Amino acid sequence: MLPLSIHIFASMLSYALFALAGIVACLYLHRERMIKSKQVKITSAKSISLHQLDRTLLVALVVGFILLSIALPTGIYVASVKDGGRNILSMRLFMPVVIWVLYSVLLTLRFIKGVRGRKLARSAVYGFGCAVLSSFYELYALTS
Repeated sequence: MLPLSIHIFASMLSYALFALAGIVACLYLHRERMIKSKQVKITSAKSISLHQLDRTLLVALVVGFILLSIALPTGIYVASVKDGGRNILSMRLFMPVVIWVLYSVLLTLRFIKGVRGRKLARSAVYGFGCAVLSSFYELYALTS
């Protein structure tokens, strides 16, 4: 079934990109703290600039959001075909919608209000935490 394959691929890749965004956000926050406490030299050859981390974070968030935007309607379609539309408002669909809304607000703030840096990184970490909870719930629902 092609919609199911698309849903699984898009979901897995979007959550992987949100994981990458969470890791990059943690790295950004750590790097910023190190720079502010003057424990690291900004000009060292091995250092990753905060700008590069912010850019990587943004790309991971945008691509992950696009993939989640593909995964949600295909998942709703697959669930409606499988259950005849009876469980369309289940927790298995509610959690990804909450994550989609969270990331849409996050990206709207980034592009409209210009939020970046520490605020964007912290929000990405919170979003990743929600994605992890959603993944654990999904695994629990699939195995029970």
